[in-house]
Amino acid sequence: FFFQAEDGIRDFCLSRGLGDVYKRQGLSEAQEKIASLEKQIEGHKNQIAIYEENENKMQKLLAELKTKCTLLESVRDNLVNENQELHTYLSLEATKGDTEIKALQQELLTERSNHANQTKKLDEILGSSQGICLLYTSDAADDSL
Repeated sequence: FFFQAEDGIRDFCLSRGLGDVYKRQGLSEAQEKIASLEKQIEGHKNQIAIYEENENKMQKLLAELKTKCTLLESVRDNLVNENQELHTYLSLEATKGDTEIKALQQELLTERSNHANQTKKLDEILGSSQGICLLYTSDAADDSL
């Protein structure tokens, strides 16, 4: 059924009212917000995946560091033990060397004392025999005649 009105409306159409317009606008805005939120969620999922990957890498590195620390502690303990053994050896050698030095010093003192006694005896002999002249002759001189 068609009729022409004076205001230019050609077809008869029931108005839905302004509520329908706002509902359609709200629907499209809601769809845009949902799409935007879905993009944000996807971005967050990607970030979470990156964080999880980095956490796995860090866990592996931490395990490697723990292993290396254990190894270094073992090396340090061995060096400490070797240092203690070396210190003990050097202390014993120093004590042994001190004993040998003391023995040599005692021997030197004994030699000095013996030398002093011999020098004293020689001085006594020479001091008591002043004026005595020793003459050395050889039988070889007698044979040449």
